[in-house]
Amino acid sequence: MTNPWVKWWENLQRQWTLMNASVIQAQLLVLGAALLAALSIDRILEQYRDSWVGDPEQRRLRAILWAAKYPALALLFGYLALSIYSATGRPSYTLQRLVSLFWFVLAYALIAKSLAVLLPTGEARRIIYRTLLPALAILGVLHLIGLLGVLWGWATQPLFSASWGTVTAAKVLTAVAIAVAFWFGARLSRAIFLRAVLPRTETDPDLAQSAAGFVQFAIVVVGVWIAIATLGLQLSNLTLLISALTVGIGFGLQDVIKNVMGGMILLSEGYVRPNEVFEIAGESGIVERIGIRSTTVRTWDGSQVIIPNSDLITEKISDMTESRRVDIQVGVSTAADPRQVEQLLLEIATSQPDVVADPAPSVVFDNFGESTFDFSLYCHVADRSQVIATRSALRYAIVETFDHHGVEMPFRQLDVHLRSGWPDGKEPPELEE
Repeated sequence: MTNPWVKWWENLQRQWTLMNASVIQAQLLVLGAALLAALSIDRILEQYRDSWVGDPEQRRLRAILWAAKYPALALLFGYLALSIYSATGRPSYTLQRLVSLFWFVLAYALIAKSLAVLLPTGEARRIIYRTLLPALAILGVLHLIGLLGVLWGWATQPLFSASWGTVTAAKVLTAVAIAVAFWFGARLSRAIFLRAVLPRTETDPDLAQSAAGFVQFAIVVVGVWIAIATLGLQLSNLTLLISALTVGIGFGLQDVIKNVMGGMILLSEGYVRPNEVFEIAGESGIVERIGIRSTTVRTWDGSQVIIPNSDLITEKISDMTESRRVDIQVGVSTAADPRQVEQLLLEIATSQPDVVADPAPSVVFDNFGESTFDFSLYCHVADRSQVIATRSALRYAIVETFDHHGVEMPFRQLDVHLRSGWPDGKEPPELEE
């Protein structure tokens, strides 16, 4: 049996020696004519670009298809020329190789344009020039010299045998390619959802960011599952393997799985959303991001609190998004006039610029304290972010106003009564000097 590597090398040498022959030159001339015809049609179609494509940000699919029009025309005219040239009975090996090379050019045009219109510019360029272009260039060169088919034939040879079947290099490469393709597809799906689907809906952008992250994670998981199945491992065996691993590490991963499921429940129910104000586990702040495993809350002092998603569905939380109420508790001396205190508190509240007139401020006589009359002042502000500053300003104003009008805010008092004498007529012990 002839060694495929030797056969490839001999075939490559034969093609190289024929490069100056009239047969090769005729094939190159036919290819040049086909490419020139494709270029002419491409220039004619270019005149209708604005009317058909318009704004690429609005018509992304058309922009992607438009970028691939020349490689598609080159393939069309190339295969037409190849069929006519082959009908004459002349050798067309070189022409067939060169025409099929435009499949790689077409793939590059479609993928590169898709990345350009769906991802940020810097990220798209990085993927195109560091990954896509080198990979397709290497595959194109291997195809052109005829080595790609030889490598694939070698890759189909068995590497080892397992209980589920024979594993070959081709299966491993296919599995890796599927995993990488699903990874890129997950990122593109996220970009499509955020930049194409989201603007047409009324979904909250921050909530959509979290949902897109879960979609990307799900696509990657499906890709890894398919890649493993491509290796020949039966899904039933894979299920048994996962079950065995679950028994071993289930106790260690149960919190992770619980948090992931908690994040899915949060997104599906939608009662916790980014940019809303919540009091969770004793921490009050703005929800910044709902991730796969945890939720990030920015507290009022600027620090970030990472809360597991499972806590959000099991613990008691308070939604303070719509709460713009400011409440102040104050105690005054029992010698003060309660009606005067009420009037002063209302005047203080109405004098604050951030306090709104509707609903109007109100004062409640809460209780008789141990040594005070307890009052509560309630008012509202226009924006939730003004609550803390307004509460502080009100306290300053209360201290100054009460001091000006002679209203005392006493400290907590404790009366101590000393009893005279000792029980049963006993004499007190003598103190040692």
